[in-house]
Amino acid sequence: MKDKKPLNTFTIKRNLRKVYSPRLFILVACLVGLYFFVGTTHISFGSSKPIAPIDTDDGTIKYAANLLEEVRSKINANGNEVPQDMKIPFSWKQFLSLDKEIEAKKKFYAELNCVKLAGLIGKPTNTPFNCVEDPTDREVPIVVKQNILLYLYPEFRTVMKTIHMSKTYTNPDSVVLLTKDSSYKFPVDPNPQKIKSKGASIENVVSSLQGLVAKNSKKSAEDSFPSDEAFQVLDPKYSQFASKYIDEKQFDFEETLQLFPANSKIAKIHAATEKLGNDIPKYFTEAYTMDVPMASHMDWRFFDSKKALDFNVKSEILHRLMRAWLHFTTKIAHIDTWVSHGSLIGWYWNGLHLPYDSDIDMQISVGGLLKLIQGYNNTVILDYTDADSGVYNSFYLDIGPYFGARGRGNSKNLIDARFIDINTGILIDITAVSSMSVTEAEKLKAKEGELSPFEKQELLKASAEGEQVIYDKNYHFYRLGQINPLVPTKLENEVAYVPNNFEVLLKSEYPEMDKSYVKGFKYRKNLRLWVGTDESSGCKVENVIIDTVLEDDQKCVETNKLVSKRFHATEAATKRHQLQLKDLRAATDFKDYMLTSKPNERRVLLY
Repeated sequence: MKDKKPLNTFTIKRNLRKVYSPRLFILVACLVGLYFFVGTTHISFGSSKPIAPIDTDDGTIKYAANLLEEVRSKINANGNEVPQDMKIPFSWKQFLSLDKEIEAKKKFYAELNCVKLAGLIGKPTNTPFNCVEDPTDREVPIVVKQNILLYLYPEFRTVMKTIHMSKTYTNPDSVVLLTKDSSYKFPVDPNPQKIKSKGASIENVVSSLQGLVAKNSKKSAEDSFPSDEAFQVLDPKYSQFASKYIDEKQFDFEETLQLFPANSKIAKIHAATEKLGNDIPKYFTEAYTMDVPMASHMDWRFFDSKKALDFNVKSEILHRLMRAWLHFTTKIAHIDTWVSHGSLIGWYWNGLHLPYDSDIDMQISVGGLLKLIQGYNNTVILDYTDADSGVYNSFYLDIGPYFGARGRGNSKNLIDARFIDINTGILIDITAVSSMSVTEAEKLKAKEGELSPFEKQELLKASAEGEQVIYDKNYHFYRLGQINPLVPTKLENEVAYVPNNFEVLLKSEYPEMDKSYVKGFKYRKNLRLWVGTDESSGCKVENVIIDTVLEDDQKCVETNKLVSKRFHATEAATKRHQLQLKDLRAATDFKDYMLTSKPNERRVLLY
């Protein structure tokens, strides 16, 4: 059974005619008219154009500065020692500047009730709507406990997010601060608390905080499972950039689970969810938005239509997301992660993400997933590694509770974890890979559908050689030798890893991976970039089937400022990728493969 898709605009209109009476339509029309009359600036009912919610970037940075100043003050007050059992205050409402959003549309939110909201968003009667009245709150007198699987206009996506995140969503377990030289983990008080503005400067606070906490905090050990409680200075150790083998045991869910005591966070969650069997609800839900297909790949809790749907902003956020994820997993969490699916195609072509792709795909072992759950699930990550360039990022790591269900089940929870940009909802989909016997794999695939010739051949090969078979929840099967050893490379100019048999895996999953024209983008081989064919100013393509010629590519760069900027920002990185890909194709053994990366090559790509 596949996940039920949200309703589209035509279904909404049809159902509204069936369900709601003419009187209700008049009421809704009056409400919308009143909404415009009182000066609520963000609603444009029926408009397909994305409407800008209040900008939260500056607010997020200011809040983070005040949050870290609070930490610094507590340490100072305790004789420059980190207080035992210190938990820092936190409020999603304040962090995401939702209080400003509510204040700007004060009358609208104050007069909301569940019936009004259902009418505004066009909710059919048979669509679940977890809305509850809250008369004790005059500011926002309703609670929205979860997403509604319905296509909404962008402005109503903002309304749903605002109500849910400001009133229902629980605090993170911890906040991790990443700086250029070191990283710190702060446990968070579970009770939402606002922080008074102290006018703190983020640069000054981070600088002074580093010196204070480095003196008296314990480091997390690379090879042990991290604590989910204690304040820590995290080990910023760098990768050796050598090929690496993942221990087979890391793919065995049951064996890895035994490493955690019965009272651990993982054991408790697993015990609670195991009873549900395959009848488990969908955990991750998306920002289904009218006329915007790519929004269905973005997290509804943090979705910002203006920023997330802007092509150049999206490219920049995806770039930063990738850098932060690789930095976090390699140097902080110490787990192995590798590029997969659509992102592996992007890497294959030019070492960058695909511009027509809305998210990033990464894989980890199930052992790596359990390690993340124990130490870093439900964590806000303040990534200030590029603060020298004035870049401050905020991300959120969220892992679904149904990690013990390693099969497809009802197809609602194929993604194990998400690494989300807090200011846009753009994300990395993370899937864990587990082991399975060849016999089990053959039985399972026979039940689900016919094996492809390639899958049959690979499973027979694994069976004959006694090799381990590994798979993800969506039943992508691999021989362990196709993954191991992982090969060091660069994605978005950051050191990453790919399966050693990447070309075979890609051709199996994407038979048409060599097409140079996809979804309105043409790969210009002389620029080593995918460029939109609808981009004017010298970049029009007459025939998308054949390769572009050097003269046309030069004209495109000379006359199109955005393409010129992208080309010059990525030129050196894509050239290095081209050379490495040639070496990888020629290699027969990756056991001792090394990636040489000079410090000045590992810089941010400024798109």
